[in-house]
Amino acid sequence: MKASALSPRGAAAPGRRDAHESASQRSRSDDERPQVLERQVLTDYARGQALVHAGRLAAAREALAAAFARVDADEPFPGREQLHARLLSDQLDVAAAMGDREAAMRWVDRILANSETPYLTLEQLQSNAALTRLFGTEVWDSLRAEIVATRP
Repeated sequence: MKASALSPRGAAAPGRRDAHESASQRSRSDDERPQVLERQVLTDYARGQALVHAGRLAAAREALAAAFARVDADEPFPGREQLHARLLSDQLDVAAAMGDREAAMRWVDRILANSETPYLTLEQLQSNAALTRLFGTEVWDSLRAEIVATRP
């Protein structure tokens, strides 16, 4: 009997066909990567929102941080810019609700740094009741001075 292209277990013997299929699979997975990343971010985001609404702020912070880590990476995917802004805001809200001044200030700094209109953004942040409970006028004045120094 002639030697078969199948191995004893019935699997195809390694060769060009496998290399071609592997390259084809890699190409397909590269094409699907943005959609997979978007789905992962949206899943973590939805989980974080559900946890916020359930009052489980520590768990919400973790879920939102996982989503933000993926969004903050350099890999593009559909809706990335909108989710980036939303996640910054949501994480600030969670930090403020938890009374975490340090975390809230980190998010305020990131939001202002990403803003095209930092003066207006600062005014919006100042109107947030949870933030006004965390930060006094000296903090807001300091932030305004930083904006003036970097954006005359």
